[in-house]
Amino acid sequence: MEVYIEYVILDNLIMDFLLLKETAKLLKLKYKNLQIFIGAIIGTVGAIVFPLLKILPLYVFLLKILLGLLITFVAIKHNRVFDYIKYFNVFLLFTFLLGGAIIGIFYVAGIDIKTYGNRQSGFIPVGVTILLGYLIVFGVKKLLNGAVKGLMTDRYKYNCIIKCGDVAVKVSGYYDSGNLLIDDKTGLPIALCKRKIIDKIRKCGGDIKSTREIDFSTVTKEGKLKLYNIDCILIELKKGNKRTNCLLGEVDNKSIKEELLLGAYVM
Repeated sequence: MEVYIEYVILDNLIMDFLLLKETAKLLKLKYKNLQIFIGAIIGTVGAIVFPLLKILPLYVFLLKILLGLLITFVAIKHNRVFDYIKYFNVFLLFTFLLGGAIIGIFYVAGIDIKTYGNRQSGFIPVGVTILLGYLIVFGVKKLLNGAVKGLMTDRYKYNCIIKCGDVAVKVSGYYDSGNLLIDDKTGLPIALCKRKIIDKIRKCGGDIKSTREIDFSTVTKEGKLKLYNIDCILIELKKGNKRTNCLLGEVDNKSIKEELLLGAYVM
């Protein structure tokens, strides 16, 4: 049986790269394209070699799980074991959902997935495959984002009041364990807020000005973070309000979904 091996390689390489990268984005993990590409290459090699092995299907399944553990370990630098396990599980879920979607597309298109790539059965052009991959990844990512957002309970949401002089502004704050920002100059923790919160304080008559900027780095970009002095943030807890001295770090309205992100040092 003759196979378009170049298409099989390209399909697997592109899909693995997309899955690894989008999983990192979904979990807000820092990533490097080169590392993800190496992980995708390892996954592609496995996808080519495994069908050639004359072993029981159960062993092939176990090998695929081990391969998934390997490529998710290589693709991202993990600081904690828990982060690695979470990344692997979300990648696995992503893969199953994407695989199911592809099977559905093949069925509608009348293509036998068992003989895909066979010169007698034909193939889908790589450009079409890439387009389908992006569309599926986009849809699955939206689905997973909605699921993750749906798991956000009131346990992580707090009613807050930002006090700046005679002005008090009510906002919704979310606890973000990944926010470990501290201002080196003052030693105060930094709570991230949307630009519209700064505008709201000013609109209410608050005299709030940016004191300086600091360098920051996130999953998607690097740049400067504007810092603002405030009197405090009052956080509503079950046992009463907690007063926290901190700085506000302004980000544009599209960078975060929440109005205010409270870091571990703020809480």
